[in-house]
Amino acid sequence: MGAASSPVPTPEPAPVAAARRLLASQRRVQPEQIRVISAQAVDWPNSCLGVEWPDLACAEVITPGWRVILELEGQQYTYHTDAAGAQVVLASAPPPQIGAVRMNWREAGSQPCSQAQIGADGVAFGACGGVLMGAAFAHPQRAAELAHFYQTYAPFEVDSGVIQFAFLGGGTQTASAVEQRALAEWVRGTIWELQAGPEDPFGLALEWRRQGGIAGFCDHLRVYLSGIAYADSCSTGTVEPAGSYFLTLDELKQLYQWVDQYAPVEREISDSATADSMQIQLKFLGSGTQSADASDEDDWLNFAQHLYGLMP
Repeated sequence: MGAASSPVPTPEPAPVAAARRLLASQRRVQPEQIRVISAQAVDWPNSCLGVEWPDLACAEVITPGWRVILELEGQQYTYHTDAAGAQVVLASAPPPQIGAVRMNWREAGSQPCSQAQIGADGVAFGACGGVLMGAAFAHPQRAAELAHFYQTYAPFEVDSGVIQFAFLGGGTQTASAVEQRALAEWVRGTIWELQAGPEDPFGLALEWRRQGGIAGFCDHLRVYLSGIAYADSCSTGTVEPAGSYFLTLDELKQLYQWVDQYAPVEREISDSATADSMQIQLKFLGSGTQSADASDEDDWLNFAQHLYGLMP
């Protein structure tokens, strides 16, 4: 008599799997930590899957889909999806627990319009007028960076017609237009890494690597549009953080001038013919159209090396 075969697990419907992946990504957990409370097929009354908010155009057409209710850490989240799970919309969620609000953000230029609140302990984000998802910062250093901004700058508001940005600072320094731009880029990056993941960085402007030489250099620097530079070193054989640095106002002005003027460039310098060979790599992610010459690239290399030397 042969051994009884094990039952084959029933595959999870695509809409359920899509909702689980989205919640896991936004809350920075593994999908296996999320429990499915219920999942049922539904005919939604419009193309917005029955989840509507101001200024959202919805076609009045019956749209087959699913209502999926998930549980994470004792709290429930309801998602509406289409039949294939390609469209997933948050319909209800627990009230965000993000601490004292430091920044309010609304960007109408995105599709759909997006909004966020940045608090001392995390971020609440979602579609304008819709349900907000609350999540901890994707990186622990974001809380320290926010505290630095809060303690440095006085409150201000910016309304460009596309972006509305209110900074609820506790400092005394008036943020210049350049510094306001840096803060706005920091908000964008903080939201982006929760939505897309920290593996896909937003706002990288300059990247520099130095490896080899008699001293055994193994250095790496990334400079972001937020005005923050991050360094790490692998000289010990493992990659270890080597510090971070807030660019000064003059350094920010210079960075933005380059970024706005020049097109992207990648450059590699190597003297591998020598015994103490040194390799230097430069990646510049400008948004301009002007082609850089060798002198410009040298300026960027010197700028990066200077910033690396300022790391605490």
